[in-house]
Amino acid sequence: MRDYRYIYLIDTGMSHALGKMVFKEEFRNILCLPDKLIKKSRKEVWRNNESVYEQSFGRALTVRKPFDDV
Repeated sequence: MRDYRYIYLIDTGMSHALGKMVFKEEFRNILCLPDKLIKKSRKEVWRNNESVYEQSFGRALTVRKPFDDV
C-alpha cells in the first residue's frame, strides 16, 4: 500500500541570500511499511547519516505564497 505525504521545508540557503524566509513543498508517494520495517529503516538512516531534508530538497518546488505568511 502507498500513501501520499506532503513535505514542507525551509530553503535555508535562499532564505539567507534573500534575507527572508523561503519555503519549498512536495507531495511524495511513499510506500507504507509495517512498524518492524520502519524501525529497521530508522536505524539504517541514522547509521548512514542520511538527511531526509536533503533528500526532499532537490525535488521540492518553491512556494510562491506560504500559507503561514502574515
